[in-house]
Amino acid sequence: MATKEWITLSVKVTQEQKNVIERICQHDGLTVNKFLSGVIAKEIEPILNPTVLAENKGMPLVGENKLKYIPEKDNFVWQLDLGINGSAVLGEEFSLFYLENLKRAIDKGIEQRQDFHKKVKKGVVIPSKMIKYGVKKNVSN
Repeated sequence: MATKEWITLSVKVTQEQKNVIERICQHDGLTVNKFLSGVIAKEIEPILNPTVLAENKGMPLVGENKLKYIPEKDNFVWQLDLGINGSAVLGEEFSLFYLENLKRAIDKGIEQRQDFHKKVKKGVVIPSKMIKYGVKKNVSN
């Protein structure tokens, strides 16, 4: 196994950002360097390993579904874009009937989700990470 050559990076942050980083590290029992190294690794993983799907970031865009029409067979191939590693074929020879049926099922599922969210009480959503790091939901004055 080849040894890795480590280099040091430095970055300027505001006092507020530094305080938040220290609070997260204190909460998770990490050193600042370990925390920042993990954040960087998580952010660049889709580039270094394109088979890992990014949450919604990363260059190149990884995980985009594509349907390719094959006119000779009058069917479709379903592919997943893997960024710099090309595309993975998830399935072949999907008929138009099958895809139309799948589209209806997806549309129905999305509609059910939208109906559910219309019924849910609207309010301010507090990100779970804020709650995780000590922000209290009910603070009395």
